[in-house]
Amino acid sequence: MRGRRVAVFACPIVAILLHLPTLRNDFVFDDQAIVSQNPLLKDLRDLPRLLVAPYWMNLHQGQRLYRPLTTVSFALNRALVGHLDPRWFHLGNVLLHACATLLVTLLALEMLPGARAPAIAGLLFATHPVHVEAVAGIVGRAEILAASGVLAGVLCHRRALYAPAGGGTMWIAGTWG
Repeated sequence: MRGRRVAVFACPIVAILLHLPTLRNDFVFDDQAIVSQNPLLKDLRDLPRLLVAPYWMNLHQGQRLYRPLTTVSFALNRALVGHLDPRWFHLGNVLLHACATLLVTLLALEMLPGARAPAIAGLLFATHPVHVEAVAGIVGRAEILAASGVLAGVLCHRRALYAPAGGGTMWIAGTWG
Protein backbone atom coordinates (compact mmCIF):
# COMPACT_ATOMS: atom_id res chain seq x y z
CA MET A 1 0.00 0.00 0.00
CA ARG A 2 2.85 2.39 0.81
CA GLY A 3 4.44 1.82 -2.60
CA ARG A 4 1.18 2.69 -4.30
CA ARG A 5 0.95 5.98 -2.37
CA VAL A 6 4.54 6.79 -3.27
CA ALA A 7 3.73 6.23 -6.95
CA VAL A 8 0.70 8.52 -6.75
CA PHE A 9 2.77 11.36 -5.29
CA ALA A 10 6.17 10.78 -6.89
CA CYS A 11 5.13 10.57 -10.54
CA PRO A 12 3.43 14.00 -10.71
CA ILE A 13 6.27 15.56 -8.71
CA VAL A 14 8.79 14.19 -11.21
CA ALA A 15 6.65 15.66 -14.03
CA ILE A 16 6.72 19.07 -12.34
CA LEU A 17 10.44 19.04 -11.56
CA LEU A 18 11.35 17.93 -15.07
CA HIS A 19 9.42 20.75 -16.75
CA LEU A 20 10.11 23.62 -14.32
CA PRO A 21 12.80 25.06 -16.63
CA THR A 22 10.02 25.94 -19.11
CA LEU A 23 9.02 28.76 -16.76
CA ARG A 24 11.92 30.76 -18.21
CA ASN A 25 10.44 30.56 -21.73
CA ASP A 26 8.68 33.43 -23.44
CA PHE A 27 5.71 33.43 -25.82
CA VAL A 28 6.88 31.81 -29.05
CA PHE A 29 5.43 30.95 -32.45
CA ASP A 30 1.69 30.19 -32.11
CA ASP A 31 1.68 31.35 -28.48
CA GLN A 32 1.80 34.90 -29.76
CA ALA A 33 -1.22 34.73 -32.06
CA ILE A 34 -3.34 32.52 -29.83
CA VAL A 35 -2.45 33.88 -26.38
CA SER A 36 -0.48 37.11 -26.18
CA GLN A 37 -2.22 38.87 -29.09
CA ASN A 38 -5.75 37.56 -28.46
CA PRO A 39 -7.92 40.50 -27.33
CA LEU A 40 -10.62 38.15 -25.98
CA LEU A 41 -8.28 36.95 -23.22
CA LYS A 42 -8.01 40.39 -21.65
CA ASP A 43 -11.31 40.40 -19.78
CA LEU A 44 -13.38 37.54 -18.39
CA ARG A 45 -16.49 39.46 -19.41
CA ASP A 46 -15.59 38.35 -22.95
CA LEU A 47 -16.07 34.73 -21.90
CA PRO A 48 -19.33 34.25 -23.87
CA ARG A 49 -17.61 35.47 -27.05
CA LEU A 50 -14.62 33.30 -26.21
CA LEU A 51 -16.83 30.21 -26.18
CA VAL A 52 -17.87 30.75 -29.80
CA ALA A 53 -14.73 32.32 -31.23
CA PRO A 54 -12.29 30.18 -33.19
CA TYR A 55 -9.14 29.11 -31.39
CA TRP A 56 -7.12 29.50 -34.54
CA MET A 57 -8.20 30.66 -37.95
CA ASN A 58 -6.24 30.00 -41.10
CA LEU A 59 -7.62 32.65 -43.43
CA HIS A 60 -5.74 31.31 -46.44
CA GLN A 61 -7.32 27.87 -46.27
CA GLY A 62 -10.58 28.79 -44.56
CA GLN A 63 -9.87 26.43 -41.69
CA ARG A 64 -10.98 27.11 -38.15
CA LEU A 65 -10.13 25.27 -34.97
CA TYR A 66 -12.57 25.29 -32.07
CA ARG A 67 -11.05 24.64 -28.64
CA PRO A 68 -13.17 26.50 -26.09
CA LEU A 69 -11.84 24.74 -23.00
CA THR A 70 -8.26 25.59 -23.93
CA THR A 71 -9.12 29.20 -24.71
CA VAL A 72 -11.08 29.59 -21.47
CA SER A 73 -8.12 28.14 -19.55
CA PHE A 74 -5.90 30.82 -21.13
CA ALA A 75 -8.38 33.53 -20.12
CA LEU A 76 -8.53 32.21 -16.56
CA ASN A 77 -4.74 31.98 -16.50
CA ARG A 78 -4.47 35.63 -17.49
CA ALA A 79 -7.21 36.71 -15.07
CA LEU A 80 -5.45 35.03 -12.13
CA VAL A 81 -2.26 36.97 -12.79
CA GLY A 82 -3.88 40.16 -14.06
CA HIS A 83 -1.54 40.57 -17.00
CA LEU A 84 0.31 38.62 -19.65
CA ASP A 85 3.22 36.83 -18.06
CA PRO A 86 4.44 33.74 -19.93
CA ARG A 87 5.78 32.19 -16.73
CA TRP A 88 2.27 31.70 -15.38
CA PHE A 89 1.03 30.18 -18.62
CA HIS A 90 3.98 27.78 -18.61
CA LEU A 91 3.31 26.96 -14.96
CA GLY A 92 -0.28 26.14 -15.90
CA ASN A 93 0.96 23.68 -18.51
CA VAL A 94 3.40 22.09 -16.08
CA LEU A 95 0.67 21.61 -13.47
CA LEU A 96 -1.74 20.22 -16.05
CA HIS A 97 0.95 17.77 -17.19
CA ALA A 98 1.36 16.71 -13.56
CA CYS A 99 -2.41 16.11 -13.39
CA ALA A 100 -2.30 14.01 -16.57
CA THR A 101 0.62 12.07 -15.07
CA LEU A 102 -1.44 11.48 -11.93
CA LEU A 103 -4.32 10.15 -14.04
CA VAL A 104 -1.98 7.78 -15.90
CA THR A 105 -0.58 6.56 -12.58
CA LEU A 106 -4.05 6.03 -11.09
CA LEU A 107 -5.17 4.15 -14.18
CA ALA A 108 -2.05 2.00 -14.10
CA LEU A 109 -2.63 1.26 -10.41
CA GLU A 110 -6.05 -0.10 -11.32
CA MET A 111 -4.85 -2.14 -14.27
CA LEU A 112 -1.44 -3.44 -13.20
CA PRO A 113 -0.52 -5.53 -10.19
CA GLY A 114 1.62 -4.19 -7.35
CA ALA A 115 3.18 -0.76 -7.22
CA ARG A 116 6.32 -1.09 -9.33
CA ALA A 117 4.68 -1.43 -12.77
CA PRO A 118 2.22 1.45 -12.18
CA ALA A 119 5.07 3.64 -10.93
CA ILE A 120 7.08 2.85 -14.04
CA ALA A 121 4.06 3.66 -16.22
CA GLY A 122 3.57 6.99 -14.44
CA LEU A 123 7.26 7.86 -14.63
CA LEU A 124 7.43 6.97 -18.32
CA PHE A 125 4.48 9.24 -18.99
CA ALA A 126 5.94 12.04 -16.86
CA THR A 127 9.34 11.94 -18.54
CA HIS A 128 8.64 10.83 -22.11
CA PRO A 129 10.14 13.28 -24.62
CA VAL A 130 6.97 13.26 -26.73
CA HIS A 131 5.37 15.56 -24.13
CA VAL A 132 8.02 18.27 -24.31
CA GLU A 133 6.34 20.26 -27.07
CA ALA A 134 2.93 20.10 -25.40
CA VAL A 135 4.29 21.22 -22.03
CA ALA A 136 6.93 23.74 -23.19
CA GLY A 137 4.75 25.47 -25.78
CA ILE A 138 1.85 27.31 -24.22
CA VAL A 139 -0.55 26.34 -27.01
CA GLY A 140 0.36 22.71 -26.30
CA ARG A 141 -2.11 22.98 -23.43
CA ALA A 142 -4.79 21.77 -25.85
CA GLU A 143 -3.07 18.38 -26.09
CA ILE A 144 -2.60 18.15 -22.33
CA LEU A 145 -6.27 18.95 -21.71
CA ALA A 146 -7.36 16.43 -24.35
CA ALA A 147 -5.18 13.71 -22.83
CA SER A 148 -6.46 14.52 -19.34
CA GLY A 149 -10.06 14.34 -20.52
CA VAL A 150 -9.56 10.96 -22.16
CA LEU A 151 -7.66 9.57 -19.18
CA ALA A 152 -10.28 10.84 -16.72
CA GLY A 153 -13.04 9.35 -18.86
CA VAL A 154 -11.35 5.95 -19.02
CA LEU A 155 -10.66 5.99 -15.29
CA CYS A 156 -14.28 6.90 -14.50
CA HIS A 157 -15.52 4.20 -16.88
CA ARG A 158 -13.38 1.54 -15.21
CA ARG A 159 -14.55 2.62 -11.77
CA ALA A 160 -18.18 2.55 -12.91
CA LEU A 161 -17.72 -1.00 -14.23
CA TYR A 162 -16.27 -2.27 -10.96
CA ALA A 163 -18.48 -0.30 -8.57
CA PRO A 164 -20.88 -2.21 -6.34
CA ALA A 165 -24.43 -2.49 -7.66
CA GLY A 166 -25.97 0.97 -7.91
CA GLY A 167 -22.75 2.66 -6.79
CA GLY A 168 -21.39 3.52 -10.19
CA THR A 169 -23.75 6.40 -11.03
CA MET A 170 -21.24 9.07 -10.03
CA TRP A 171 -18.51 7.41 -12.09
CA ILE A 172 -20.81 7.14 -15.12
CA ALA A 173 -21.54 10.86 -14.81
CA GLY A 174 -17.78 11.49 -14.63
CA THR A 175 -17.33 9.53 -17.84
CA TRP A 176 -19.69 11.89 -19.63
CA GLY A 177 -18.18 15.01 -18.03
